[in-house]
Amino acid sequence: MLGTVAAMADQLAMKRWLPLLGHHLRLERRGINVHVVLQDPAAPAEAAPPPPRAPSRAVRGLDEARVELIGSQLRALLKRHPHARSVLRHLGYMEAALRKQGAEALDEVPVDVLKAALQQLESLVTNWQQEGLAELRSRLAVAVVERAEEQAAADAVAAAHPKTDAMDVDARRIHVAEASASDFEAAQAKWVAPAPGSPPLDPKS
Repeated sequence: MLGTVAAMADQLAMKRWLPLLGHHLRLERRGINVHVVLQDPAAPAEAAPPPPRAPSRAVRGLDEARVELIGSQLRALLKRHPHARSVLRHLGYMEAALRKQGAEALDEVPVDVLKAALQQLESLVTNWQQEGLAELRSRLAVAVVERAEEQAAADAVAAAHPKTDAMDVDARRIHVAEASASDFEAAQAKWVAPAPGSPPLDPKS
């Protein structure tokens, strides 16, 4: 009798575990407890996170201490000229972007703004003995050239592989477009507060 009851118990256990054979089992620690997690092999695997973007030439080697040196000397330069932030708006925007984003600002700020900031910096500085300002000038120049090369390469790929169908998009050919003028104006209004009594900000001027 006991043998029959044990056999029936084994059959019930097998019926319970048979549906799990089509799944993968993995252990997952939750706090101090370990849980058995079922994973359907037919279910799509979670997408792997994209690899981290390699730093550009303009950013490479520019650590937090160097960014702070550049930012402090640029702020001091702008303070020496009372109306610099309202007149040299792109350079003021670049100072705010470096303060907010660090070295990544050289990759994130629109290339047209980088060009204008470089021109305004060169028009304002006559003595390049300050290390931070000299490095900023060099980094901006490298960033402008590098971004131009990237855009030229993206344009060449797009010309060689024209899109024939709006729904036929190859993810390898997608590139991020430069921010629009309205994006720049919105960010400038958020980051660069105008001095009291100064005229409204206009990045096109």
